[in-house]
Amino acid sequence: MSYQERASLVAILTSLVVNTFVVVRMLQLRTSGAFEGEDAIAEWATVLAWAFPAAIGATIIFTVLFRIAERGREEPRIVDERDRRFQVRGLSVTFGAIVVGYMTMIFGLAFGWQVIIGLSVLYASLAIGDLLGNIVRFASYRIGC
Repeated sequence: MSYQERASLVAILTSLVVNTFVVVRMLQLRTSGAFEGEDAIAEWATVLAWAFPAAIGATIIFTVLFRIAERGREEPRIVDERDRRFQVRGLSVTFGAIVVGYMTMIFGLAFGWQVIIGLSVLYASLAIGDLLGNIVRFASYRIGC
């Protein structure tokens, strides 16, 4: 597995683990009524503030586990035109999802959504866009075109 494939797979696994945690925690807070008070945005932001260091930690752990599984085989980190094309393809999917989420948030807020719902839609579009972009990039390496 090339360095770029491994990086995509690590990003996919990290995204799944961290965003699953975020969704579960948000649902717990919602059912407990934490999003009903004045501190709803602060509660929401606190969950995401913990998600960032968790994502960094998960990335490090998954990278180390892959390196152990590969028994130290060193792949050259040469980036060619094909790697750049796959990167752009993945970023296009990511940006497309982000734009859709942003526009959904803007129109939702314009039509009376609560701010916390708009922010949640924006976060979901970022998370889904990142996941889909990495899946497309990984699939591009596997398919080879």
